[in-house]
Amino acid sequence: MTFRHIIARGRGVVYSPARQGFTAPFPLSTVASPSPSPSRQKAELPCRLTQHAQIRCLSSSPAQGILGKLWDKFSIEGQKRRIIMGERLFRSAQFRAQDPRWFTEARLPWEFRPKHALISMHTWFIHKRLIMDTVDPHLALLIQEELFDILWNDTRARIRSEGVNELTVNKHLKDAQQLTFLYCTHLDHAFSEYADDDYKRFEE
Repeated sequence: MTFRHIIARGRGVVYSPARQGFTAPFPLSTVASPSPSPSRQKAELPCRLTQHAQIRCLSSSPAQGILGKLWDKFSIEGQKRRIIMGERLFRSAQFRAQDPRWFTEARLPWEFRPKHALISMHTWFIHKRLIMDTVDPHLALLIQEELFDILWNDTRARIRSEGVNELTVNKHLKDAQQLTFLYCTHLDHAFSEYADDDYKRFEE
């Protein structure tokens, strides 16, 4: 399952664990839809164009040359696409990190560091999923950059909400970035290098 499949949820597809992929919720060949009238076709044309534009905005051709990759990186359309996809992925991670059960059943304190650790962990999950993407690795790399840019902007906003001096915001942001990178490195070691060693995973 790639990051496109994650985004594809809610667009008429469902995940099938048995087949390890996404399938339509019903056989499309068995659906008999009546042909619309000409007036109805004209009325539905803008809607179809809008849906087509949305699908193009959330997808990219895997076969791209150097010029295509440069265009996808620096063009306004490519930047818009990355911002939309990065924002949606980060908001999904933020939504999971702010689940009330973390702070009630798990008894985590409602403080900056535990909340930032949860957001960083869920962002790391998405980061690992993007690394595994083989459909369009170039686009996945660009979305990772956008994802972490959004994370730092959100971190800066949360630091300001703590009431610190404005002159020290960048210093606190740098400290948070260093702790985040260290935290993600420990996660890499725990789930990659020590996947079969519970004792070292616990120490990590």
